[in-house]
Amino acid sequence: MHLPYYPQLSGNSELNINCDACVGCGKCEAVCVRDNICISSGKAVEKCTDCFVCGHCAAACPKNAITLKRFPLAAEEFTDHPVNILPEDMLNFIKQRRSIRRFKEKKIPEKTLSVLFEAAAYSPTAQNAHATEFAVLDNKLDEFMNLVADVLRPLAEKYPRVSQLCAYAEKKDEFPMHPLLWEGRQMICAFSERPADALIALGRIEMMAYAMCLGGFYSLFISEAADLDPERIMTFFGDIPKNKRLQAVFVIGYPDVTYKRTAPREAVPVRWM
Repeated sequence: MHLPYYPQLSGNSELNINCDACVGCGKCEAVCVRDNICISSGKAVEKCTDCFVCGHCAAACPKNAITLKRFPLAAEEFTDHPVNILPEDMLNFIKQRRSIRRFKEKKIPEKTLSVLFEAAAYSPTAQNAHATEFAVLDNKLDEFMNLVADVLRPLAEKYPRVSQLCAYAEKKDEFPMHPLLWEGRQMICAFSERPADALIALGRIEMMAYAMCLGGFYSLFISEAADLDPERIMTFFGDIPKNKRLQAVFVIGYPDVTYKRTAPREAVPVRWM
């Protein structure tokens, strides 16, 4: 079968299209936001128009005729009604989410943490860039927090909590627990160029963590240290690309407390325009 030639505009070929399996239904063409696919002579054809490997075409194909060259394995299939969580159940789950600052004295194994990062891989990103990277601080957590204390030291007079942190760095035996980490022993750090990418991905990790009976909290002061001296903070993470910075951190662990009811909240201000 002869297929027409489409000149390459600004992208490369990113797709493997099985013409024998393709039935020319056009679903791949309909979902492609980069106009990278067309139906010609009853078959899907890649036009090489700057595909950004979102995978919508592969996910929509009813015959599994499209795979991505970067990810040669076929995507996981689900039913026509993949979302089986009732809205009221989802809302109750969100309401029961609490910041945890009291943890059991055991660390989360790497295998369990890997499930969280699998969830993060499916978070949306600008231009489908998948630009968020993570670091899990465990054995080097104390070393990193000493750096944070040094960066925040100029704010000690303004914030009592920072003053406690600086004192803890010098005489930690005099404190019952860490003034910023509380009883947390592990921390997930999220790095990206755009803040939204890291925050969205870390939000997915947080919700997945609560579904796995884990918990944690976001640290405002550690994020403040990253804003105050980003270059110095990033020196701790030597192999993170220079165009990225620490955007947010999530202290994580096994909760050692159970909450029986939701916390009251004010209604979120909404402007209907």
